[in-house]
Amino acid sequence: MKPMSSADRHVPLDTLRGLALAGVLLVNLLTLFRVSLFSHIAGTDASAEPAGRLIASFVHTFLEFKAYTLFAFLFGAGVAVQIERISLHHSATRFLLRRFVILLFIGLIHLLLIWNGDILTLYAICGLLLIPALRLPTLLMAIAGAGLILVSLPVAFPSTQALALHGAAATHAYSTGSFVQILVFRWHETNRLMLPLLFMTLPKTVGIMLLGAAAWRSKLLTDRRRLWLPIFIIGSTIGLTGTLLHLDFAAHVPLALAYAAAMLRWVPNSPLLAAGGQMALTNYLTQSIVFCLVFYGYGLGQFGRLEVLPTAAAGLAFFIAQLAFSRWWLRHFHFGPGEWVWRSLTYGQRQPLLRETNPTLSRAGVSALMVVVFLFAIPLVHGVLPWILARQSHYWGWTAAGLPGILNAAGLLLVAIAAVLVLWILTTNLQEARLMPSRVTLSLRPARLVQTGPYAWTRHPMYLAEILSWLGIAAYFGNPVMIAAIVMGAMLIMPVVITREERALESHFGDEYRLYRQRVPRFTDLKAHPPPAPCRASAYAAVKPPSTINVPPVE
Repeated sequence: MKPMSSADRHVPLDTLRGLALAGVLLVNLLTLFRVSLFSHIAGTDASAEPAGRLIASFVHTFLEFKAYTLFAFLFGAGVAVQIERISLHHSATRFLLRRFVILLFIGLIHLLLIWNGDILTLYAICGLLLIPALRLPTLLMAIAGAGLILVSLPVAFPSTQALALHGAAATHAYSTGSFVQILVFRWHETNRLMLPLLFMTLPKTVGIMLLGAAAWRSKLLTDRRRLWLPIFIIGSTIGLTGTLLHLDFAAHVPLALAYAAAMLRWVPNSPLLAAGGQMALTNYLTQSIVFCLVFYGYGLGQFGRLEVLPTAAAGLAFFIAQLAFSRWWLRHFHFGPGEWVWRSLTYGQRQPLLRETNPTLSRAGVSALMVVVFLFAIPLVHGVLPWILARQSHYWGWTAAGLPGILNAAGLLLVAIAAVLVLWILTTNLQEARLMPSRVTLSLRPARLVQTGPYAWTRHPMYLAEILSWLGIAAYFGNPVMIAAIVMGAMLIMPVVITREERALESHFGDEYRLYRQRVPRFTDLKAHPPPAPCRASAYAAVKPPSTINVPPVE
């Protein structure tokens, strides 16, 4: 049993999934990241600006619950697609069990450690409950789904006044708390409020997924095109009427089905939305991480402070960037990173990531990939992680007025030096990339031994920049425990890591790297005088073997 190839994918489903993801992003951003969900439920999150109130009203009327409904509907359809592919295998049930258990594991990590507005945990549990119902005939499956939509499990929920008070407490906790403080608050909030909400919506979510599976099995999403316009007209009429009359059961599902029918009829193939939908898991998790860093106290602390209009505009811009990146990524890779991990764990073996039909990347593609790595991985390692960890302290050295002392502020000098060094490294690598052949095989191994720029002074400038940035941020926030840990790590762990990396480079580049290592020291043993001019003959190994390179004699 093999994973679905890109050629076997149903593009309209991916397009619908991308549309649903856009709606989920706007709803999450305005009602769970910008403010507390429970302030929103209590009605205490109204915008002070007319434009903000108009946008919030639009999202509430046309997207809230409808986007989640469409997403769950497509999840059920996706399960039906997988059942068709593996129906000839006796391990279909075992396959789905493994797939949903792995999704449950991912969802619990997301729910408990990142953000408790998670839907992955709910979808995993619903998927497990869905497995026995998939044996039903299509008609019975649709009837069961429609019946479950009307079911709402009774749960004990606080009053509106209590929710408003909790919303105020959540605003203070999420906007000012450290990572640990937010983790503790989120755990209590999840246990007391979020889990009852998820439990209450469980039958409805299973029902919507059953409808999605029945729609796929009956070919409503593929062959019955003549029904799409009537579904759009009827769904819009019932949904808008239910919205005006505040009848939720008559609003959410009909409008979601109307959106699906409209897209299938008029915009069935949108390359950007399809790419975003194919990488839905990766994009969803990325949104959570980025928005938590923007709104929570261990990041920029904008929780409860931003108005609706700039929040929605920034969210849409971010989603458009995600779509563009998803399309670029899928030109070179089969799956998104999150999807690749999920599939590999599900199938019990590492899945091929790089497209076999396009095993090479252009020079521009290599440069773009390097830029992406530097723009995301480097700020995360050099800035976000130490920033989060360093703030878990008593701010030693800070004044009573809440300002950093002189020694604390001096830590910013180390951060500035590290930033300049990273920019130098980035520039050097991009310059070297232009010297490569026009097409370069994508590999975890470096295609070229860079010996210019900062690499002419030390063999490992990125590690030096990392240590400087971590020390500087720890010093700025007055965290002596973290400073001691960094020093011990640099003394005990870093040499081991560097030694293993040097052995791998020497195995890959041979004599070229051995000569380079003799000429250029590690950053741990830099000499007072600059090293001799680096070897400028660092030719691309695939073009000119190291043994034929003319290297000046080692002094």
